[in-house]
Amino acid sequence: MKTQGYGMEYASARATPELVGRKEILGIIQKAIESKSKKTQVIYITARGGMGKTRLLEEVVKFWSRTSRAKEEKKILVASHLVDLYHTRTHNPDGLIDEIVEALGKKHFKKYLEKRSAIIHTKYERGETPSDASRQEMSDVFVEELNE
Repeated sequence: MKTQGYGMEYASARATPELVGRKEILGIIQKAIESKSKKTQVIYITARGGMGKTRLLEEVVKFWSRTSRAKEEKKILVASHLVDLYHTRTHNPDGLIDEIVEALGKKHFKKYLEKRSAIIHTKYERGETPSDASRQEMSDVFVEELNE
């Protein structure tokens, strides 16, 4: 590893304007997204740090943003940004759901946001602990709206 004159060492390759060597995986992701399944597709990508996971997903988001706008596609929700599971906020179900709602757009999750607001009201304004049943109901509503 060489120092690049800025007092920094680079552990991975620098991002290039074009995604290199990822056509096969991009094809697999595209096929999963275009699947006719009525269930929501979740794509889980794992690799060591510096292998290009974020860069790959940025390219997927860019591609589908262009494609869905061009086709005026209503069935595909494209994230406004990546949800990074590395961040502490996403290490619990509520934080992860909130990040997904933010990335996909609050307008798609009105019922979930109503349930969430009621739970927050119970917790902070009434000083009560929300029941496990109400938290599960909130999660179930999120999943229903995600699958619509």
